[in-house]
Amino acid sequence: MRLLFSGLVVAAIAALAPTLASAGQKQTLSASHGDVKAAVTFKGSFLFARAVRITITRGDTVVLDRVRVRDAGTGMPTASAPSLVAVTDLDGDGEPEVLLDLYSGGAHCCWFTRIYHFGGAYTDYTWTEHGWGNYPYDLVDLDGDGLPEFSSADDRFAYAFAAYAFSIPPIQIWQYRSGLMSDVTRSYRTDIKRDARTWWRLYKKERRKSIEKRSDLRAVLAAWAADKYQLGHKAQVWKTLKAARKRGELRGDAPWPKGRKYLRELRAFLVATGYAG
Repeated sequence: MRLLFSGLVVAAIAALAPTLASAGQKQTLSASHGDVKAAVTFKGSFLFARAVRITITRGDTVVLDRVRVRDAGTGMPTASAPSLVAVTDLDGDGEPEVLLDLYSGGAHCCWFTRIYHFGGAYTDYTWTEHGWGNYPYDLVDLDGDGLPEFSSADDRFAYAFAAYAFSIPPIQIWQYRSGLMSDVTRSYRTDIKRDARTWWRLYKKERRKSIEKRSDLRAVLAAWAADKYQLGHKAQVWKTLKAARKRGELRGDAPWPKGRKYLRELRAFLVATGYAG
């Protein structure tokens, strides 16, 4: 497994450290691949960027020069701060894409990526946007085929069974192909198994602690259950969860469900999010 771009949180802090001290100055992030170069300029800080501008150059020709990066949902100029710009071939067609990662501001949310793709004409760069929510990604070649995957976590689990600080998201893997992002997690069983082992070890570690000191087991078990469902281990999930309920482990702060109600709501949640049929 070869890591291509690791940890947007770390990358963002490293890339934007100067902006925190000089919020009024013009900032620039840039990257290149072959004759394709991308540069993003903005003013402001990590949380409050303005005048965000992206320029993409092919050889000596400026193909895209957008003064204001606009929000995909509202069409309004984005107030999000660029955290990373990268140029790499995501789908193996020989044409590198430009990735622009942005952070919307807030304590921990939200991260999103805008992917620019060259359409063939020198005035034709189109883009798609993908939201990561609370959890950023690593761009990793998981299967060794020379093409990277976006390894992230399922944001739908944030706040679902515990407060954000205790929420545990299962792994979620995406691929970019021909302008579209697709969830391909189920194709990566080795990574799902590794993720499930991580949450199982955490569960066993935390259950040995007193209720006052341990993490919320409901959140840990929800992520573990999602992983195990994708591996086809449905029977093991419910045997384990019912035993945990009998031991009184499915308790915690309101308003999140506990006990039998937790089991019912987790089952419905797994169905609604596509983990269970």
